[in-house]
Amino acid sequence: VGFDDGRTVLMIDVSDRRKQESSRSDDKIQQVKLGEIFVDGNTLTRRSVMLREMGIEGLRSGLPFEPLKLSEATGKLRRTGLFSRVLLRHFGIDEESRTIHTQIAVTEKPALTWDTSLGFSTDNLVSVGHEVRHRNLFGAMLEASLLADVGLFWGRVSRMEGGFRWPRILGSSVDLVVTAPRFRYEDKPQVVDIGQELQDVRQRILQAGAQTSVETRLNQRWVVGLSYDLGWNWQDLAGERINLLTDTDRAISTFDGVLLVAKQDTCRVASIGPQVRYGSIDNPFDPRRGALGKMSLQLSDPSIGA
Repeated sequence: VGFDDGRTVLMIDVSDRRKQESSRSDDKIQQVKLGEIFVDGNTLTRRSVMLREMGIEGLRSGLPFEPLKLSEATGKLRRTGLFSRVLLRHFGIDEESRTIHTQIAVTEKPALTWDTSLGFSTDNLVSVGHEVRHRNLFGAMLEASLLADVGLFWGRVSRMEGGFRWPRILGSSVDLVVTAPRFRYEDKPQVVDIGQELQDVRQRILQAGAQTSVETRLNQRWVVGLSYDLGWNWQDLAGERINLLTDTDRAISTFDGVLLVAKQDTCRVASIGPQVRYGSIDNPFDPRRGALGKMSLQLSDPSIGA
């Protein structure tokens, strides 16, 4: 009708009807809400610290239920290495309030460890080491350690250092690492030419200091940071001549680092600079495979305490 060639065009508009059906369907669908988050099995670690580590400390009852976000948060908790088991469970929907409750059940590993080692090298000879480490101090996932490595015989190198690590400061992506105090003592003979005759001269070096660094993780493998190092050195590079065969007993029974400090002048060293660390190990506390690497650049200047 209305065309010269007799064609008829029939047009039906169904868009309004579809919109009406869609709106009625949306009215029937109600979004599921998050209920309570229950944390069980944490006899040492505080609940607030766990939620902060998982990145869900801001989730509250009544917010939209996001199962994928909760699953990713559980993975973060597993990667801390502090738990032998981490399970995520969801309870049935409450039909009246349309809410789902969530349970995070964990089994904690022992936080306090004590390791003993016996080492040998052609340069430093024999050493006996002890390390005490607490990986969950105050239930806040803070890490503290104390290392003592005592060298024996001529050529010995002894060291002692304490460590503290505060991961993800107040929920941020920044870690604080402190190594203090830090001591290193070397007492080894060095062969020198004295009047066309080779003699073994005792050389002693005592170092004390501390290091502080802040780090942030770029991804699962790369970490960048900034470190500051402050230390003091005492050196006695032209000590008495010794006989490796007859003076061994005296070398084992004496430790005169304190006397070395009193007799020698102090050399203070300070430096600051960036550092990059790479790690692909599968578990930082119980590694089975992977690689570790670290590179740093240190700059020294009197304005920073050198």
